[in-house]
Amino acid sequence: MADLIRSQLKKIGSRWRKLPPSRIALIVLAAFRHGQRLSDISGGNDLSVSRVRRWQLNVMDLLASRAPRLDGATVFTVTV
Repeated sequence: MADLIRSQLKKIGSRWRKLPPSRIALIVLAAFRHGQRLSDISGGNDLSVSRVRRWQLNVMDLLASRAPRLDGATVFTVTV
């Protein structure tokens, strides 16, 4: 995930972030995995809630862009 973030930052020409991509990935994964409130995560990392939410939305977009489309998925049926 950190590599995805890093490549996206290069692509958009972003020169600066408050934290490195590896730390951004860690914070976003913690939010996804543990379902903690964004205010708890942001407060513990000295970040604003809006910044963590924006990172979370950006990572979701990056992951969605790499996911296969459903119309191309193979359907398996099980018969009993």
